[in-house]
Amino acid sequence: MPIKPEWSALESEINISLLNDIIAFVQDTAKAEHVQRSLLRDRCILMSEEAQGSKFQEKYRFLYLGELLER
Repeated sequence: MPIKPEWSALESEINISLLNDIIAFVQDTAKAEHVQRSLLRDRCILMSEEAQGSKFQEKYRFLYLGELLER
């Protein structure tokens, strides 16, 4: 995990909460296995344990991931 000043710089450029929710949503939709999820958590320094893909559609009011890209 990056140190605090680096993390602040990342947060100013990236919506980390949204990124984590998208990652979790894609993993849920793809029915990723535990091993695949663990690999991604190990490789992605921005990944959060709290992200829930099941809440993505309710939270952001998107019907499907492509709708996010369309907007």
